[in-house]
Amino acid sequence: MSAAKKRKRPSPSQPGSAQALPPLPVRFAQVALLALAVAFPLVGGKLADWQTGLVGLATVAIALAVLVGRWGMARCCRLAPEDWAWIALLGLMALAVPGAVYLHAALLAVLQLLIYALSFWLARSLFREERWRQALVVALVAAGALIGVLGLREYLLTVRSSGHLSWRIFATFFNPNLVAGYLLVALPPGVVLLMRYWRRQQGDSLLSRPLSAAAVVLMLAALPLTGSKGGALGTLAAALVFGWTVAPAGSPLGRRLRRWTLALVAAGMALSLAFPPLRARLVAAFTTQSNSTAFRYYTWRGMVDMIADRPLRGFGPGSFEWAYPPYARAGFTRLGHQSYLQVATEGGLPALAAFLALWALLLQRLHRRLRASPTAGDRLLPAAALSALAGFLVHNFVDYSWYSVAVTASLLLLIGASVAQDEPPPGVAPPSRTLRGLRMAVVAGLAAIGGVLAAFYLPAQYAAAIARQELAVGRPAAAVWRAEQAVRRDPLDADNWELRATAREAEALAQRRYPAGLEAAIADRREAARLRPGDAPNWRRLALLYGEMRDPHAGLEPIARALAHNPNYVLGWAAQARLAEQAGDLALATASWQRLADLYDTPVRKYAALELPDPTYLYAWDYLARRAEQAKDGRSALDYRRKMAPLLEQVLTLPPWEAALLQSTSLLSPGERRQFALMAEQTALRLRAWGGPEDAALAERLEQAAKAKVALPEGDSAPDT
Repeated sequence: MSAAKKRKRPSPSQPGSAQALPPLPVRFAQVALLALAVAFPLVGGKLADWQTGLVGLATVAIALAVLVGRWGMARCCRLAPEDWAWIALLGLMALAVPGAVYLHAALLAVLQLLIYALSFWLARSLFREERWRQALVVALVAAGALIGVLGLREYLLTVRSSGHLSWRIFATFFNPNLVAGYLLVALPPGVVLLMRYWRRQQGDSLLSRPLSAAAVVLMLAALPLTGSKGGALGTLAAALVFGWTVAPAGSPLGRRLRRWTLALVAAGMALSLAFPPLRARLVAAFTTQSNSTAFRYYTWRGMVDMIADRPLRGFGPGSFEWAYPPYARAGFTRLGHQSYLQVATEGGLPALAAFLALWALLLQRLHRRLRASPTAGDRLLPAAALSALAGFLVHNFVDYSWYSVAVTASLLLLIGASVAQDEPPPGVAPPSRTLRGLRMAVVAGLAAIGGVLAAFYLPAQYAAAIARQELAVGRPAAAVWRAEQAVRRDPLDADNWELRATAREAEALAQRRYPAGLEAAIADRREAARLRPGDAPNWRRLALLYGEMRDPHAGLEPIARALAHNPNYVLGWAAQARLAEQAGDLALATASWQRLADLYDTPVRKYAALELPDPTYLYAWDYLARRAEQAKDGRSALDYRRKMAPLLEQVLTLPPWEAALLQSTSLLSPGERRQFALMAEQTALRLRAWGGPEDAALAERLEQAAKAKVALPEGDSAPDT
């Protein structure tokens, strides 16, 4: 027998063998992480609390599988400089939790940070082998192609039903800007996959090239339909970085790719103008009518004021929505449209420093990976990760995709896989006592987080979802029971208390105990206000409950709390005016309607997150016009009627999808446009009686709009915005 045959072959189970198989929990973790990469846009794009909890549970379970599967090894993954940045960011945000304006949101925000850190660590730890890295690329591209299909289908159906060519696609996301953010992450891996299969190799399927090409085309077609200017800037940055890094500098291939990149970028910019959603917004960006640009400017000024007030500790992670209203200079927004400033408002300037350090270290790590890759084939994946990261960082200067689990976790999976081959394999020597203790503490902490999510948080979210469904089908008693389950499982969530209050209101109405049976609903809203004192809409609903109980004086206290926190709250000023009228305080009612009318000419109305008319101002002008008529002040009455006419015409001629969107944001109720039609007829009469020829023309248009009014679809809902 030859010496080669006598040499002992490595056992398939031997740790150092090329044929060695990882332990079963680790193999489960690899497959589960790939499945999660595909599922991210489906279960992480709406910014919903249940999505964060579900993704958190899945990520924690995968991490536990890795730790348990590699328990006897000296290391699972070494701590790199970027890991210390993660630890610093997590620690600083955790320290800000006790001072947060809303504790429940702060805990969820820390969980979201943990998901991001675990996603990066898991990809780095599990995808050392080339086949797993390729599998991750395929998973991300498949998910991106799915979003492209859903977005294109949505656009075509919308255009077909309404003719609205400038519709911006939502797909499975909270906002079109987040669709663009996700495609910025999924598109570079798609290009890598296409380049990988362009020259067919042995073992490649015949369908590999057409499928990868179709995925790239779908994503490229969907991206401009988001109408995202930040997405356009991010795409430009990602394309330039990819073209400059995918081939070694100075090589003939590198020079050719850079020329092609410039040509393709120029062609893409010209071609994107053929898509109405993006063309309309790009053209508007360079005019005085750019709502979104001015809205961001005023929002960022308010955020700078927030940072100046709490530069070191911030307002707490996840608390921006509830802390921002006192500083607002424009319309309401849930997120700041600038992730860097928002991190500073929530965690303070130290957290911002850790945030920036993290991205700088990740850029440095990817740059090192590129320098260690001599051939174009080896550079494909790190070049894709670097370009996706560049697009992400640019996009977050004007948007907030950092706060979308689907976007950021997918990006970190891509970056982690790109640098995974730099990681040393897990050690085979028994770990030290210190390492065993540290690992045990991490496992215990992750297990505790997973247990809380599985036993309390997610069941509460499920019960709340069933309660909303019961309300929608007209079963308030069942909704109350389900909402009580949600409150018992998760009493820190103010949404559960508000949901139970809404269900109890509906139950009192169904049982003919309305309004006498509203005491329990009032108590629930009081508890929700205690948990989340910055929730002005809840204070308003509490005030209206007192009004329903014929106790408007008691309702003036909560509505004053709402307006003290949010002095630009349009619906709040209208509620205070109506309660004051009900209480007989005409001076307060007049002052409230006047304050509401004054807001119309401020950035609060001019630059709102939704470019839609707000009909609430009509009530203020109508009240003030009637008061002026009673005081024989014809000039003032005519001025108010002239202000009413254009807005009345706009509201009465809204297309169905815009009317449904206003209804979903509580700015318009199903039967309210009939009331506006009567208001239009009265306004037209006054304009004809007191005005000149131009007023008569206004009156004629108003009468036509009142006659041609379109009934608001009952029960319609608009996409989340």
